[in-house]
Amino acid sequence: NSLGVSGFYFNRYYLNWTEQRLGGRLRVGRQFTQQWSGSASLRLENVDVFNPSVANPPPLLKEALGSSFLSTGLFSIAHDTRDSPFMPSQGHHAEVTFEQAFGEFKYSRVDAEARQYFTTYQRADGGGKHILSMRGEVAWTGSDTPIFERFYAGGFQSFRGFYFRGVSPVQNGVYVGGDWMVLGSIEYQVPVLANEMVKVVTFSDFGTVTDKASLSDFRISVGAGLRVTVPMMGPTPIALDWAVPLAKDPTDKTQLFSFYIGVNR
Repeated sequence: NSLGVSGFYFNRYYLNWTEQRLGGRLRVGRQFTQQWSGSASLRLENVDVFNPSVANPPPLLKEALGSSFLSTGLFSIAHDTRDSPFMPSQGHHAEVTFEQAFGEFKYSRVDAEARQYFTTYQRADGGGKHILSMRGEVAWTGSDTPIFERFYAGGFQSFRGFYFRGVSPVQNGVYVGGDWMVLGSIEYQVPVLANEMVKVVTFSDFGTVTDKASLSDFRISVGAGLRVTVPMMGPTPIALDWAVPLAKDPTDKTQLFSFYIGVNR
């Protein structure tokens, strides 16, 4: 069993507004078996949205301006057969999450995500592994979801080749997020040094963020990158990726290079 309490305060400068949040989270978890686990959490936040980038913002942004209180309850269940939580080489991790907002905002959200890992080659001593990984995610949120909780994609942990939150429906020049999100990726990793401190990856990310259950405005990117492990930083590697979109929407914001510490995507 696990119990966690956290608090936070931060400012974020998004593409079309500035956001300030103050809040906390209470989380309880339980390990049912070696592979099955579940958790529940309560999130309470004061959200302040200001400095809109346009003089006449669309309704979704106009309604969110000012201070509001967000309260949600979240429940999740996961099945995990990976051989390592940091750099897995085989097994899978699948998780389904349901979140319900109550109080000032009332909406439901469902998110299902799965990752699968295969070792396609390894030396006789078990080292030098070539690893194929695949990831898929499908998520939906209710139409009453405020703009600051809707779905956006872009960046290392969601869609490489695109700017952070650069994949989204756009209204009046404002990136308003979507009700639906479908994302996927496939990646192949090969070590280039005998000590496996440097690895090369090639990958493709694909998917879309829309206002309805469809694959309209489907995007795809391809790229390559490095995974550099620094002993003093533990098992979590530094990720350096370069990606270019092959299919994109005219309003998307692209980004060639992304940098991240950790590769649990």
